Amino acid sequence: MNVLFDIQGSGRPDRSLLLCEWGEGYCCMALVEPDGPRVHRLKYWSLADPLDAGTRDSLLRELEVWGRHVEKAVFCSAFPESVLVPQRYSAAAPWIELLSPLRGGAREDRIGEWQLSNHYLFPAPIDGALRASFPAAEYYHAHTTALKSYNGIDAPGQAQVHFAPGQFRVLLRKGGQLQLAQIYRYSTPLDAVYYLLKILDNAGLPHASTPIALSGLIDEHSALYRELHQYFGDLRFTAPEGVPSEEGRPAHFFTSLYNLARCVS
Repeated sequence: MNVLFDIQGSGRPDRSLLLCEWGEGYCCMALVEPDGPRVHRLKYWSLADPLDAGTRDSLLRELEVWGRHVEKAVFCSAFPESVLVPQRYSAAAPWIELLSPLRGGAREDRIGEWQLSNHYLFPAPIDGALRASFPAAEYYHAHTTALKSYNGIDAPGQAQVHFAPGQFRVLLRKGGQLQLAQIYRYSTPLDAVYYLLKILDNAGLPHASTPIALSGLIDEHSALYRELHQYFGDLRFTAPEGVPSEEGRPAHFFTSLYNLARCVS
């Protein structure tokens, strides 16, 4: 377990909202103002995959400490076990059984803006602990929060790409319709380039002019960005409007957490 960021932000500690996003290879949690959201505290770990029980339990204990005086807790799954289906077909098949042999808590997000339902899982040990410690918490999948949030790009054909340790997730639109929502593992920058080239080629979208909205752990000085810049002609960093950087880290590093905060009911 490696701490990538431990940020003491500018937000107030009172009436905080506890946010946590957890995926294969990483976990991040934040205390934010519910009406900002400005960060009071943010911590981000890279994790071994598969996750050992000791590390998992340590993160769960930290969540419990952070959650002692919050008004609400909200958890986001960035695990790949997710199926997006039209809402009219949502109850027509055992979608959770089709996801994978991974056992866990079955959940569903309804995305009215797209007339979709997102069926997804949290791994069972994490899900059980979260339900016990935070019985009133809200849950979302990372695909859901991204689809519910405006990224500032109006082009009908675009790729939305969010990077986390060892993985990135892609939402692809063509003609204003969602074509792909998937999470990919990668080891080198060229792995990510290869996947994105194939995704655009399969969709018939041009490399030079298709907007690619970047967020997560990538910046213009990184080797990852330099490789992407060689192959794609319209790269844009995207973060929610009005969100400040924290301790010099650009706001787009934490776009997914801010999207999560904006989904809270």
